[in-house]
Amino acid sequence: MCEPPDRQTKRLRGCAVEATGIDPELTIFDAEPMTEYVAASLFGAKVAASLLSVLSGLGLLLAAIGLYSVMAYAVAQRPARSGFVSRWARSQGTSCGW
Repeated sequence: MCEPPDRQTKRLRGCAVEATGIDPELTIFDAEPMTEYVAASLFGAKVAASLLSVLSGLGLLLAAIGLYSVMAYAVAQRPARSGFVSRWARSQGTSCGW
C-alpha cells in the first residue's frame, strides 16, 4: 500500500511521539519508511545490474561486428568460380545457363 510521502512522514512523527510517550529517554533518529530503506539497500545491486547490462550489450555488439568482419573478409578472399564453372561446362559439352 503506497501512501503519499507527506502522510508517511506524519505517520512516522506520530510513532515517534507515541514511543517517546512510553519511554521519555528513548531517542529516535533517522526514521524512514520501509520502502525507502529497502530501495536504498538495493541501490548498489541495481547499479551493478545496469552496468553489467550495458557492458554485455557492448560485448554483443562487438562480437556481431567481429563476426561480420570475418565473414566479409572470407567472402572477399574467395576466388571467383564463374570462370571455373564455364570451363568445366565446356569440357562436358553442356550449357549451364549461369
